[in-house]
Amino acid sequence: MSRRVKVEKGTRPSQRQSQRPEAEDDVSMSNAQEGDEEDEVTQLERVLATIANYPDQPLDEQQDAKLRVISSEISVFNSLYGTAIEDLLETATMLADALPGDDHPFENEEMIRLKDSLLSLLDNQHASELHVDTLTNDIRKPVAAGRKIVDPASILDAGFEKRIETYRTQTSRQKYGKSQPLKALISDVWESYRPEESAPTVNAILPREEGDPEESDDEMEIGGVTQDYKCPLTLQIYDDPLTSTVCGHSFSADAIRAYVKTNNKCPAQGCNALISLGVLKEDKVLQKKAKAAKRRAAREETESADEIDD
Repeated sequence: MSRRVKVEKGTRPSQRQSQRPEAEDDVSMSNAQEGDEEDEVTQLERVLATIANYPDQPLDEQQDAKLRVISSEISVFNSLYGTAIEDLLETATMLADALPGDDHPFENEEMIRLKDSLLSLLDNQHASELHVDTLTNDIRKPVAAGRKIVDPASILDAGFEKRIETYRTQTSRQKYGKSQPLKALISDVWESYRPEESAPTVNAILPREEGDPEESDDEMEIGGVTQDYKCPLTLQIYDDPLTSTVCGHSFSADAIRAYVKTNNKCPAQGCNALISLGVLKEDKVLQKKAKAAKRRAAREETESADEIDD
């Protein structure tokens, strides 16, 4: 009995001894990890201290190619904004076709939202153009002239902020009064609403603000010309219209392709221009207007049929 106790007692110290290396290993691993972390921090501090000893290198004419790439990449946004604007104009025309005949289109809540979205797109597009202008005139041109630009980021920020602040201080009429997309929106929407009447002016859509000149009674209207969008050959509304780059006349694609196989004189009345497939180009703008004209014609036909049924 006493031997068993002694043996048991004898085994306990060995167990304790077997546990000690494991605990010591954990401590050593922990110390090693802490040491590694300290080394990483020390290395980072050393790198940062080294960088601080090297000031920014100035831009010179050798970087002009890189600056051109940056400028072209910014310009890509302009094409994206252009695509979005085209889609918005088409949506506005479709909405105008769907509005009840007595509803003023620019008093419709959805149309107002589309108009505001267009103005926002125009703002973003202009800001993109200002970025390119800043990069070109404040960085690229001075570098090309031999000037070394030490802090280009600060110059770009300051130049852009100055330009965009000037833009922000303008009134809505000053910003968008000559905007072709806005004029197209007004014209296309009004043509769906009342094609026999002149479209309202931009100033009629944008309220006068402080800084705008007084209203003029003789202000010119846009629009005012009723167009039926009919092909001179088919006497039907255009299908996939092609427009001549020589005389500007347009025709349905299938009709004009068949015509030029045996004729080279423009079929438009009174036109003596010579045409060929080479001078006929796809006209996406006219195609959208022709589609809108077809929708209007279908709507008017439905309304006439409803009146007869009544």
